[in-house]
Amino acid sequence: MRNLWSVVVHDVGTRYANIWLGTLNVFLRKPEQMLVKLSDENGTLLSTQHIHKSAWQKPFRFMEQRFYTLLRFDDLKPMTRYRVAFFELDDGVEIELRQSEAIFDTLGESLLDYSRGLNVAMGSCFSEQYDGGCVSRAYTGLYQANIEDMSPHFTFLMGDQVYLDVGIDSLSPRTEDIQERIAQDYAIHWNGLQGVLKHGATWFLADDHEFWNNFPFISGIYPYIQALRFESIHNTWLETAREAVDNIQRVENIRFVNIGDDLSFCLADFRTQRTATHLLQEKDFEQVLSWMATLNSPGVLVISQPLIDECNKEDKKLPDYAQYGQLLQAIQQAPHDILVLAGDLHCGRICSFQFQESNKHGEQRVMHEVVASPLSNLCGPTSLAVRTTCHLDRPCSFPPVEVPSVKQAELFYPNDWCVSTEYSLMDVRYFKERTKEHFKTLNFQKVDNGVEVKVRTWLVREIDQMTGLPKQDCSDPVTLLLR
Repeated sequence: MRNLWSVVVHDVGTRYANIWLGTLNVFLRKPEQMLVKLSDENGTLLSTQHIHKSAWQKPFRFMEQRFYTLLRFDDLKPMTRYRVAFFELDDGVEIELRQSEAIFDTLGESLLDYSRGLNVAMGSCFSEQYDGGCVSRAYTGLYQANIEDMSPHFTFLMGDQVYLDVGIDSLSPRTEDIQERIAQDYAIHWNGLQGVLKHGATWFLADDHEFWNNFPFISGIYPYIQALRFESIHNTWLETAREAVDNIQRVENIRFVNIGDDLSFCLADFRTQRTATHLLQEKDFEQVLSWMATLNSPGVLVISQPLIDECNKEDKKLPDYAQYGQLLQAIQQAPHDILVLAGDLHCGRICSFQFQESNKHGEQRVMHEVVASPLSNLCGPTSLAVRTTCHLDRPCSFPPVEVPSVKQAELFYPNDWCVSTEYSLMDVRYFKERTKEHFKTLNFQKVDNGVEVKVRTWLVREIDQMTGLPKQDCSDPVTLLLR
């Protein structure tokens, strides 16, 4: 069912939550006044806020029809589930916005607050065209099931939440058409993702398709790439896409999410500030290195592209940048192990790398990497870009480039390391074998010798009719240990 309003729980802490409310469609007027009700899980009203017409902002400077506002709730309790409902006030009568209730969980003050562990969902690469609501149904079912060691508490979406550069209609030279194309793509994709965005906090990273393939570079023979060679088209496209990343996804260069002193997440946006030589501006990159060097607990680095990858001079990967070596050196020298979460690949996998040399703490670090991609595959001619992975084409050794003090060694792949694939000659939407659409959850539990992580893969197109939950790709989770 189509949602004209969008709700996104953007981030939460132990005692606060930030929520985005608005419309990305052109059909709605700005309400004169709205009422927001915050309730506990049992429906007991806790507080209210009013939204006046003057509070609405424009996500796109040059388009009047779309609007949003930001809401903040403070003085919340840790480890608590809250509900937020939205009402338009018409002569004192409350008219509830259809399908716009949001639910979220505040963070715990330590991992020990979670009796069966903290559950984090991760996903990337969402092409809405043939999703048919599968991602939202699967995620909503798992979230609402409240399974202590499986249902997500919050989510990382790590890029390609939209595919702005797919379709020959991208070629229009008119400024208004370019702006409208980008805005409408967000409206369609945010409608498709509502089951994720309004159930628990979602932190976003952007990748290239939030702009165009291989952003910020303009290379290749695709039709839309040729259009971007015209300065006026390029500037309009870039400006509008950046507004969406800033105002709708609210991507930031660096963000930290800490679960007390037990676990630390660092989200690093290696895409939107990327240049020909740098992944991040030096001041932001130094924050990432400092975070690694001063960890008081295991760390989780959340990025859009994986660290374990090959070089690719045409479609640049992380190993093609000078800062890549600095990242690996910092991970090797970190006082605790680091888990990397990434997307982009159009296949899902898990692997680990044992650094061969001891660091200054006298320890040999292990870097684990989990990749989740895609939430929903590209289709039609663009489905030629879908991917599978197998023993023959997975990376065997690491790192792929020479890095001082980091010795190349073999990668380790656990059982059930990759997501299964599918192909049918009868399904003309997909031209080749593809990885099954999925998201992953990671269950973090504190144990005597560190933090145990159990990784599960959930297939969004395969629902168990008895439970209503998405089926798992493998019956047993993959278990990792962070020290």
